Amino acid sequence: MLSSKEIFGKIIELFLGALIGGFITIFVFGTSTLEYKDGFKEQYFDIPAKTPDDLVIQYKDHKIDNISVYDFAIYNRSYKDLKDVSIFFEVSSKDGKSLPQIISRGLYPPSKLPETIGIDEVVQKEPNLYSFNLDVVKQTGSDTYYLARFIFEGKETPDIKISIPKNAGIDIKEYSNWREYLIIVFVLIGMVLAIFIITSLIEGWQNRGIWSKRTGRLIEVLDKTKSTNLSEKAIGEIVTNYEQEFKPKTPYVYKKVSGLFSQIKSNKRVN
Repeated sequence: MLSSKEIFGKIIELFLGALIGGFITIFVFGTSTLEYKDGFKEQYFDIPAKTPDDLVIQYKDHKIDNISVYDFAIYNRSYKDLKDVSIFFEVSSKDGKSLPQIISRGLYPPSKLPETIGIDEVVQKEPNLYSFNLDVVKQTGSDTYYLARFIFEGKETPDIKISIPKNAGIDIKEYSNWREYLIIVFVLIGMVLAIFIITSLIEGWQNRGIWSKRTGRLIEVLDKTKSTNLSEKAIGEIVTNYEQEFKPKTPYVYKKVSGLFSQIKSNKRVN
């Protein structure tokens, strides 16, 4: 049956393994998932009720009362560039109302990238379905994004659903803050574990040195004791009993690390 210290050590091993595995998953392999935030602004032009009669908004030579804008901010926080990505936007009526006329649509890269390279609209046969193909979706982090913008005639926007083909090997989900929170948690836990491991190694190294000196001094004292005629075997038994009674427990991490180094040294000697 495992002691409480051995159980604690196993928990530390498992936790450290999960921590390292989490870092590898997030930072090395990443996930082929895009994230998005959506939002809209209806009645884009906030025109007061009392305006001059000659103030007119026009689109293609005909008067319109206003425009409404629907935006998608698309993030690639997968820690790798994603190639050949098609993103679909399905426009549908809101509350059973008729669809407003679409004035403009486009998908634009982050400002640091060229605007006209590697992004093409693909015409779809289905009505009210729009698609854009991106040669490469670069990593964006959390502070930059690709912008999909739809501008409609009128005071209200319709509903728009964003998606990626299921057979593309890439997914798109609503933006979540879990990644930032998870990284913060990993960093904090990593710092605590690092402090624990370093403290354990220093404590084990110091205890080993201190105890080695104490044992040596005990042997010297026994050798100098003239009133007793102790054999080498008897001195060894006294030292062993003294260690068993008074020697502090070796910290778990130091014990594991020193055991690993001892094993490596023994393997080198065999080779």
